[in-house]
Amino acid sequence: MHTPTITLLFTLTTTALAVPRPHAASIKCPLIFDGRIKTRTQLTDFDSSATSPFNSDNVKGASLKWSQIIQFPEVDKKSRLIIAVINLWR
Repeated sequence: MHTPTITLLFTLTTTALAVPRPHAASIKCPLIFDGRIKTRTQLTDFDSSATSPFNSDNVKGASLKWSQIIQFPEVDKKSRLIIAVINLWR
């Protein structure tokens, strides 16, 4: 009477257990999770793959440079947080 249900449940359970799971050591992630840059970074540093902390070849439009697109924010140099970050990145 319950044989089809038990058989189906057994089949689903063994199939789920047979699915291979990736090991944490085999996962390779090329992403940069921290996008902060050093305080002494110049806009022109983003134009070359030799000096940019990021991939400078990303799509941005014909004959545009990252230094023409990126804008640095104006910051209060006396902020306690800014002073702590500046001292951290030196």
